[in-house]
Amino acid sequence: MIVVNTVLSFPFFVMHTIVIIILHALLKYFLLQDIAMVLVFALGYAGIIFEESLAFNKSGVGILMAVCLWVVRSIGAPSVDVAVEELSHTTAEVSEIVFFLLGAMTIVEIVDAHQGFKLVTDNISTRSPKTLLWVVSFFNIYFIHCTVHALCIIPKS
Repeated sequence: MIVVNTVLSFPFFVMHTIVIIILHALLKYFLLQDIAMVLVFALGYAGIIFEESLAFNKSGVGILMAVCLWVVRSIGAPSVDVAVEELSHTTAEVSEIVFFLLGAMTIVEIVDAHQGFKLVTDNISTRSPKTLLWVVSFFNIYFIHCTVHALCIIPKS
């Protein structure tokens, strides 16, 4: 019985050792990728913070940092298909946000060009900060929010 258990446990021991070695290699590999991404982000963020003293362009540093982060992530991806899928999904999410913000900014610029905010600010005549907070909050909640929300909704056909 002891011999049988020893013989049967040997393949289990070998398999267990192989799994541990593979997991250790994967953990080490992903840990290096995570460290590289953190370092790239920290360097890019430092470039954005010190852009005036280093004569950098914030937009250029931000775009370069994003490209470097995606390159590091793509190198660490299990396959090209996974990297392309992640990039496509993230690009779609970012595009939704950018298009929404472009629409909202367009609406604000149109209202500003037609003196819409001047009409509101001329009609607020209080000097009390507390009353001003309540008036602006009421106006924002009941008028601007509803109008912008209604204008930004795309009807589904």
